Amino acid sequence: MTFRSLVQRAPWLRIALLVGIVYVGLGVVLYAVQTWLVFPATHLYSERDAFNAPSGVRVVELPSGTPMWVSGEHDRVVLMVHGNAEWVGNLEAGYRGPLRSLNTSFAAVEFRGVAGAPGPLSEAGLVQDVVLAIDALNELGWPTDRIVLHGRSIGGGIASRATRERDVAGLVLESSFDSLSAVVSRKFPTLLYPRFLLATPLRSDDALSGRDIPVFQVHDIYDTVVHVGRARALRDHLVDATVTETAGYPHGAPIVLSDERAHTEWREWLNETLPPHEEPTDGTPPTASP
Repeated sequence: MTFRSLVQRAPWLRIALLVGIVYVGLGVVLYAVQTWLVFPATHLYSERDAFNAPSGVRVVELPSGTPMWVSGEHDRVVLMVHGNAEWVGNLEAGYRGPLRSLNTSFAAVEFRGVAGAPGPLSEAGLVQDVVLAIDALNELGWPTDRIVLHGRSIGGGIASRATRERDVAGLVLESSFDSLSAVVSRKFPTLLYPRFLLATPLRSDDALSGRDIPVFQVHDIYDTVVHVGRARALRDHLVDATVTETAGYPHGAPIVLSDERAHTEWREWLNETLPPHEEPTDGTPPTASP
């Protein structure tokens, strides 16, 4: 009996074959468009120009061609990695002023393929750019032990990976996770989207597990994009963690600027982790820029 005749005699086999073809086809489509889904900023900010910074901000082109924005001459610097649906302009508008009030310089690295930055997006490429940004800050006068990384959402996964390459003074994780694959698993059953199809797993848990790097973690308990459970799961892997949870801020909100308690704890952690050589100019919590 040939396979064709078997299929003709067994209707259930035809149905199973059709379902299999649809399943494989869906997997191929999801794999092909996952960069577009995981990194929506590639199309949301296609008309922005990260090589054209506002007044008071210097653009440093990394060896990869990726732009980094730098502002301030204070002896410590926070290097920020933005999240999805963001670009460096959002970080500059929201965080540059508050950091300046803390006598802290501001830096932010763009994603490849976003706002005019060249190159295709990949986990390895994004992590490499953060490492290159740290090296560039070294050349500008900030030693690695005077640099704190600050990752927002998916940027936290990228920043966590970068700490394996450079021993920065500390790491801030704002609305981030233990791994992107775990976030995807919560939203899509494994049967629907097998984890091996995810090209960007971003395992912060693996990158930080058992290491004594100081970490400040802040997350909202009602976050509907990255469930707070993913942040709590990461804590089991952290050795030196300061944890703050808030209630009522949507994913993507600048929690350390918007929430008074979170801001105070962030500020105290920053001063303990990276003591300034200058006194902050303003002790009041700043208001987040729109």
